Amino acid sequence: MRMEELLPGCKVDIRIIQLMEKDEIDAAQGIYYTSIFDVTKDGIELQMPMVGGRLQLLPKNIRYEFIFSTSTGLYKAQGTVRDHIKKQHFYLLKIELTS
Repeated sequence: MRMEELLPGCKVDIRIIQLMEKDEIDAAQGIYYTSIFDVTKDGIELQMPMVGGRLQLLPKNIRYEFIFSTSTGLYKAQGTVRDHIKKQHFYLLKIELTS
């Protein structure tokens, strides 16, 4: 995956990997939908996902699977949430991709 293809506004599906491996939840649960807010040299900032009209705070240091929907196709990567931040009245997740 080339980082140039990840642009603000691209849709992102987030799936919790660690909980799925432990069989604690169904495969259909733990999927969150959001979009890219910004791509910087420090990492990727995603908008905090919303479920039922409420912000869903994703825990840090848990492995997630990210599926990025771009104009050239779908890209899949694994990573973790490094930080929760507020920027320009938006609640964001700062993520680090590991694969």
